[in-house]
Amino acid sequence: MAEDLDDLGWKELWAPWLYGVLLVHRKALKPSTIRAVQSQIEKKEPICIFPEGTSIGAQIKPPKNGVAYFSARNNIPIIPVALSGTDQIPKKLKTLQRPKVSVEFGSPIYPKGTGKEETEALTKKIMEALKQMLPSHYH
Repeated sequence: MAEDLDDLGWKELWAPWLYGVLLVHRKALKPSTIRAVQSQIEKKEPICIFPEGTSIGAQIKPPKNGVAYFSARNNIPIIPVALSGTDQIPKKLKTLQRPKVSVEFGSPIYPKGTGKEETEALTKKIMEALKQMLPSHYH
C-alpha cells in the first residue's frame, strides 16, 4: 500500500502490480478501490490491510475502520499480524548487518455485527491484540 501513489515511479509500482498487490491512494480513496478489495474477498484471495491505513513508521498510529468494515461486511475473521524490527532494515543493510525482524500471528478475531458501534469495537479489539503482540517501544 502506498501513502501517496503520485510519489512513486514505475520502478516502485511494477513489482507490486506483478504480484497482485492493490495499491491504495488513501488520501483520495475511490469507490473502485472498495469494489476491488471486495472482489478479492469474494474470490477468496488473502487480503492484508494495515489497520492504521499505512505501514510507514515504527510506532502504532490511530486506526481506521477499513479492516473491521470488510470483516463485518463479509463475516470473515481477522488474523492480527504484528511486524517488529522492520524499522531497522535500512540502517542494518547499510552496514551489511542482518536485521532481526519478527512476525507474530495472533488468534482470529471474529466480527459481531455490521453497525458503526460494532465496527469501531472490532477496530479497537484488533489494535489491542496488536499492542499485546508488539514490544512496548512500538506503543
